[in-house]
Amino acid sequence: MKMNKKILLTFMLVVSLLFMQSRSLNADTDQDPDIDIRLKFAIVQGDPESVIKFLEEGANANRIYDDGNTPLGEAISRSRATIDIVKALIHYGADPKIKVNGFSPLSLAQQKNDEELIRILYHYAESDVELYELALYYWNKEKEGSALEYADEALKLNPFNVKAWALKGSIFLSQNYYNIKYAEMAYHKAFEASLINLKSNKSEDDYQSAVWYALMSSDFNEALRVAKEGLSLFREDGNLEMSCAHAMLLLGRKKEAIDLYKKAYAGLLRSERYADRAAQLMTDDFANLIRRYPDKASELKWAEEKIQGPFDFNFHEIPFGAGKDSVLGMVKGAIVKDENKPVLGRLDPLLMKQLRTGLYPADKDTQLNPDVAEKYSITYEKWCTLQSIDLFFTGKEGQRTLFLVSKLYKESGRIDDIFTRFQETISKEIRIQPAVHATQIVSQSGPTPVKIAFWKSNNTTIFLDVLNVSSSSSQLRIMYVSKKGWAKYVDSADRAKPR
Repeated sequence: MKMNKKILLTFMLVVSLLFMQSRSLNADTDQDPDIDIRLKFAIVQGDPESVIKFLEEGANANRIYDDGNTPLGEAISRSRATIDIVKALIHYGADPKIKVNGFSPLSLAQQKNDEELIRILYHYAESDVELYELALYYWNKEKEGSALEYADEALKLNPFNVKAWALKGSIFLSQNYYNIKYAEMAYHKAFEASLINLKSNKSEDDYQSAVWYALMSSDFNEALRVAKEGLSLFREDGNLEMSCAHAMLLLGRKKEAIDLYKKAYAGLLRSERYADRAAQLMTDDFANLIRRYPDKASELKWAEEKIQGPFDFNFHEIPFGAGKDSVLGMVKGAIVKDENKPVLGRLDPLLMKQLRTGLYPADKDTQLNPDVAEKYSITYEKWCTLQSIDLFFTGKEGQRTLFLVSKLYKESGRIDDIFTRFQETISKEIRIQPAVHATQIVSQSGPTPVKIAFWKSNNTTIFLDVLNVSSSSSQLRIMYVSKKGWAKYVDSADRAKPR
């Protein structure tokens, strides 16, 4: 009897132990199935005690919810969640490297503008890119010290982080950390790193950045070289042309610089990418260069003022085919008159022959046919020898485009000298020799000598004529005609002529 009782007690003990082991092995299955949801609710409510309780009871600190969020992501994003909840989640195993819908917890903390969170999470940054973005975050908040700290942290992970070096250059040009020597060193490092990048990635943006870093590191010849290389791949890129002009100006090549500045600015105004902010881009460029080179401030301000004057339509810069509103927007600051007079200047027999029937008038020779063309006359008080520019547009109403530009100058000197000078300049610019003619027109004072030259390129016909006004001065006109635009004009005029 005693033996049976002993066996029974032993059996009961074994069963009890097995039952306890079974409960331990199946703890996960016995766990509250809604505990992860309860954890989320506690985070949303900002209840750190409940958060810790659910984590201790086995809630998953790295659970990915149906909306793509995680407990840590919820804690960072929610306004009621506290730092204590974030710390508790990390303590109980939440991984600060798991991204939430593409954003790291550190990025979410930046979006929330919570610097205490940032200080906790930056230790878990996995890449130099994250640290650079953190440096940029502080730079945008005008906290240069923190920006410099994290830029240096980024460079410890990747010494060739171009943007981090460039940001350091900007920091050393800021008021509180101004040091031209350190700025130059940082921009030089950025330029060296950008050249390495260009070996594998020759993108438009990479060329623009590399040229700018060379400019800011005083390496103007290298800036010019890389800009020209970029322009060979991305022709007429307004940003590259602008930087190329900066390099020319800083190298003392003023005239070349101004010509290229105007061409670059016209290109930016025409581009879809930069049209709305072309003026601001140019202003920012000059402000940064003046901050970097205070000893060259007068030259830079002179160039900026020169560019900001109304566009003066030099040959390679004429935006043929551009819409009327766009073109007239380029002459802000000038006086613009809407005229209906068809006269281009002196319509001598030779010029009439070249233009065939000239501009078709609506009423004999008194006004333009408004169904065919519009003319605007541009004058600007700060132009010296350039008296006026006439712009002609053709096409359907509301879709008028530029097809002819006529520029009128008043020059001092002998007609032959003036004619030769302008003829040589145009020939050099377009690399074509002109046909030259001498003629005369009859005026009230008698026959007046006129000299004419015209050039025909693939896309444009150019006319130059010089008329004696007095013994000491001459009037000169250069007229640029788009061949494509002229064909469009003639077609419109032919259709508008009365049958």
